[in-house]
Amino acid sequence: MGVPGCAQRTPGGGADDREQDGLTNPTPHMARLARILGRWKTTGGTRPEQGEPCERIEGCDHYALMPGGAFIEHRVDGRVGDVEVKGVEIIGWDAERGAYRTWWFGMGGDRAEFELTFDRDHWRLTGERERFEGRFEHDGETLSGVWERREDGGDWTPWMDVRLRRED
Repeated sequence: MGVPGCAQRTPGGGADDREQDGLTNPTPHMARLARILGRWKTTGGTRPEQGEPCERIEGCDHYALMPGGAFIEHRVDGRVGDVEVKGVEIIGWDAERGAYRTWWFGMGGDRAEFELTFDRDHWRLTGERERFEGRFEHDGETLSGVWERREDGGDWTPWMDVRLRRED
């Protein structure tokens, strides 16, 4: 059985939709991120913390080029244990900083900003309180990594292990 939301078709979700919406022409900066576009099944688990049990992670991540080709929309629909997690992340190029930036907006009103850096297979998101480091496997269809977090500028501690596997 699939993850709720993964089987649903969303705008920009298929080649025909992208052609109709004029989404096949990304800016040069967004073209460098093309390998992340599409629908991904996400699995994993949290790391135990202060006696708390590990929580299973399951969800769907969908990355689509936005109209005009200058941004990517990342929709998240999943669960961490019994907690529903939904939100939208916008990924774009910040010319002033000369860097890729992302802006996360969660269903509970939470928000975060990250800087995205990458080479071909190694991807890193770094924010004030959370960061992710992952690698694409040799097939290019799987991205595995670790989320870490910190409180009040303290040390980074492992938080979640995740694996995204391409569905389309």
